[in-house]
Amino acid sequence: MKNNIKKLAAISMATVLAVSGILYASFTGSETEVKADAESGEAEAAVIRTIENSIGYSTKGVDKEETVYVISDANGNVTKTIVSDWLKNKEGSNTLDDRSDLKDIENVRSNAGYTEGEDHEITWEADGNDIYYQGISDKPLPVDVKVSYYLNDKEILPEELAGQSGKVKIRFDYTAKEKREVLLNGKKTELYVPFTMISGFLISNDKFTNIEVSNGKIINDGDRSIVVGIGFAGLSEDLDQSSVLKDSKPEIPDYVEVTADVKDFSLLMTLTFGTADLFHVLDIDSTGIMEELEQKINELISATAQLKDGAGQLESGTAVLQSGFVTYASGIHQLSDGIYSLDAGAKQLAEKSKEFVSGLNTALNGTDQILGGLSGEQGAVAGAERLAAGAAELDNGLSKILAGFDDVKDENGNVIQSGLENGLNAVLQALGGTDKEGAEDPKTLQGGAAAVDNGMGQLQDGMADTIRSIEAGIAENTAKMQQIESALAYIKETGTDPATGTTASVEAVETYKTNYAALSGANSALRSVIDQMGEANLNENLQALKSGTESLKAGTAELAGAIAKLSDGAAQLKAGVQEAKNGTVVLEEGAKALSCGVRTLFDAVSTQLQPGLEQLYEGGVLLSNSLDTLYAGTQTAAAGAGGIENGTPRISEGIDKLVSGSETLNEGMGTFKAESVDRIEDVLNGDVKVMNDRIKATLNVAKDYQIYSLSGDNKTASVKFIYRTEEISK
Repeated sequence: MKNNIKKLAAISMATVLAVSGILYASFTGSETEVKADAESGEAEAAVIRTIENSIGYSTKGVDKEETVYVISDANGNVTKTIVSDWLKNKEGSNTLDDRSDLKDIENVRSNAGYTEGEDHEITWEADGNDIYYQGISDKPLPVDVKVSYYLNDKEILPEELAGQSGKVKIRFDYTAKEKREVLLNGKKTELYVPFTMISGFLISNDKFTNIEVSNGKIINDGDRSIVVGIGFAGLSEDLDQSSVLKDSKPEIPDYVEVTADVKDFSLLMTLTFGTADLFHVLDIDSTGIMEELEQKINELISATAQLKDGAGQLESGTAVLQSGFVTYASGIHQLSDGIYSLDAGAKQLAEKSKEFVSGLNTALNGTDQILGGLSGEQGAVAGAERLAAGAAELDNGLSKILAGFDDVKDENGNVIQSGLENGLNAVLQALGGTDKEGAEDPKTLQGGAAAVDNGMGQLQDGMADTIRSIEAGIAENTAKMQQIESALAYIKETGTDPATGTTASVEAVETYKTNYAALSGANSALRSVIDQMGEANLNENLQALKSGTESLKAGTAELAGAIAKLSDGAAQLKAGVQEAKNGTVVLEEGAKALSCGVRTLFDAVSTQLQPGLEQLYEGGVLLSNSLDTLYAGTQTAAAGAGGIENGTPRISEGIDKLVSGSETLNEGMGTFKAESVDRIEDVLNGDVKVMNDRIKATLNVAKDYQIYSLSGDNKTASVKFIYRTEEISK
């Protein structure tokens, strides 16, 4: 608590010094003045003018201005006190009233005289002018100035220092002597009249180097320097008597020290300027120091309470953060694993999609082959049509055979042509055989049946391959759809795109849905193709083809058997022909059904299967490209997930330090509030008020000291003291 009170006292004192404008750090000076005055030999005037200009001393507006010249030896022992007074005739009066206890008064500017009255009253015959007079005084001085000299850290008499060289120190000590009795906190107390003391002297830069001054400044023109320093007489004692300060006090200097490296020491003189006037301008009641101090302390108390609450909340929050980060780290690990799995799946999907597109391309090539086998002059459609036409011709030929069993005779009854022979020729022509190279002639009934049978075999093989490719594509599409469903479910649950590890955008979600719809549509189209290829109409057509072919083969066999019987006899031949004709009825119906089925199959493949496979192929290409993009995204996401997972331990370490620091901060804030701020609040209206009252009393004592000698009633006055020491030389 003592340290806090000392700080408050120091704040109050600093305010006094700042408002009075006499902080020793504020010295200024004119180097050109130093040089000019030094060259003219007015060293004393140069020092006095430098001091007054440095502190901004002014007596403007006062009625009587007094300067007390204290003549001393080199150590500061007073030998004579000369007082100079300036009476200001502001209204141009013929006479000026004054009071003075000086001896040997004389007018120093004119021949105007004066008359003496009672109680040291004097009346000057001013004749409208100001009056300047001086006299001698033997009254005690309000401040003693002691000057001490040291050579190489040992005190030495000034006369012994003359002509010496080495490290020289000159010290000015100011001791207040003038006291006033005041009523302070209900008790009579004696306070010193506080004085501002500024000491200075002019030196040659040829003899003095490495000059340092405490509480002051050096004004250098290159050849010579004026050294000035500031201190306060009585001020530290007045404030130190407070029980608040005990064994400590603010840094209020009551001395000035000057050190330098010197060759052949000599010193023309030293001058010390002293005044209490600088405290006159300070009205502590008007500055609102206590109100401002109280406001700042209340702000400190409020801010400390908020900081204490905030430190507690920070400690709780960091604990929650630490606990939550464990869950976060686990989730990051799971997310990384999921992204790595997604990346591997996306890679597999991209690779399989290319296989799927290749399969679709093979299926399209298969449909081209199917259409090639069905169309054209040598195709199954044309063959089936020729088969139907051949069956009709066969039936017609058998009818002729039956009719041709009777010989054709002329009008005379002679046989013109054998009917059997004509019939057999027609049958043989309809049945057909091989061409000149030995291959089956497709233009005959037997050759057409063979073409149809061969085309149907190719058709069955192509349809089997196509169905297998389509079923594989459906399975792959279904797997991709499940992955997309999982991704959409993850986005719905976390709002994060598993492919990138960032917040899922609307475009990303739409892309997933578009790909899903494309895959679903492709599966629907593929299933439709399988359904078309496996439904009753295609089955019936294939069955019809098979039935017609079998009927054709059976009829051909029956016909061949019947023809064979022709060799056994006409009766048997006729019976066989009749039987063959009966078989041609079945053959003709089967040929018609076969022709219709092949035509239907051709239309289905050309108008449904092939366009559907083309659309599916285009969708597959789009899907493959999309999966390539997805795979590229999952690769980026996997790299990002790895970086996040690698950085997680460092974040965890930082959070641990934050938790430890927040605990220390909370504990420290509690200690600071209890041991510092709370105690400051306790003393705000106690010891600090005592300090403030003492400062007010000290300043009031300074204001009351206006004159060293005497002044007239109702006259304002100002006094300054100039202590001059004698020259030190060989």
